[in-house]
Amino acid sequence: MDHGKRPLNPDFVLNQPRYRGASILLARRNFGCGSSREHAPWALVQYGFRAILAPSFADIFYNNSLKNGLLVIVLPELVIDRLFHEVAGFGGYRLTIDLPQQKVIEAGGDEHAFDIAPFRKYCLLNGLDDIGLTLRYRTGSGQFETPAAGALPVAGEDGRRLVEGPSLRGRAEADTVTPLGDSRMKIAVLPGDGIGPEIIAEAVRVLRALGERFELEFADVGGAAYDRYGHPLPEATLKPGRQADAVLFVQWATGSTTGWSARCARSRRSSACAGRWVCCQPAAGDPLPGTGCRPRR
Repeated sequence: MDHGKRPLNPDFVLNQPRYRGASILLARRNFGCGSSREHAPWALVQYGFRAILAPSFADIFYNNSLKNGLLVIVLPELVIDRLFHEVAGFGGYRLTIDLPQQKVIEAGGDEHAFDIAPFRKYCLLNGLDDIGLTLRYRTGSGQFETPAAGALPVAGEDGRRLVEGPSLRGRAEADTVTPLGDSRMKIAVLPGDGIGPEIIAEAVRVLRALGERFELEFADVGGAAYDRYGHPLPEATLKPGRQADAVLFVQWATGSTTGWSARCARSRRSSACAGRWVCCQPAAGDPLPGTGCRPRR
């Protein structure tokens, strides 16, 4: 169906001639609830609105609006209610918004102050969105990226060599080449529970797309391990973790049986975790033996 050919509903407020060309929208409490994507403020801006006045806004809509150049102003509900009556009673009713002074000025001269974060105010006054803010540092970014490009490890075209360019620390071994040969990195993969397996599956797809450079060994952790071994971090998981070059697991996972949550923590106090990203922290209970991790109360 071509919605552009539908007849306009004359009873809809924005289709009434008296409101044609309006740039300020009056709304009721919690305006924007359910509009968690930026398409909502995009549509309002494209229609022609520059500002919205309401007693309250949905949080996500509020932030999305400010990021996309739409001023959202919170005023007391009694003020908003009176403005509704004023607009309905007087055709061509006009309001003035003074953003630098943070005031809404009625036709009769009454003023209403409003709050706005200084950073968002600066962006609105200068017509800057997130991309515009980033582009202000384009020159500085280029100056950083030029030397930094050679300072980071880069995979060779065959996916089997690492090239180290000039270091930001000025090391003498610039441009040395370290062949990987036939060696493969061993990674202990801990899917855990909750959304862990789903996320880990996507990470594994990325690793395997890089070729046969990684040797993956899977083990249980968190609630999944507790269900199988009676402990969230059993020896069956610690052993491959100790032998691996790296450990891959989700930052947050919850077991339905135990309520354990796993999160990354760099531990230097335990041979079980030393030098690897592996540390399981319970939501409640005793510290995990040998890991140096305490329960989070």
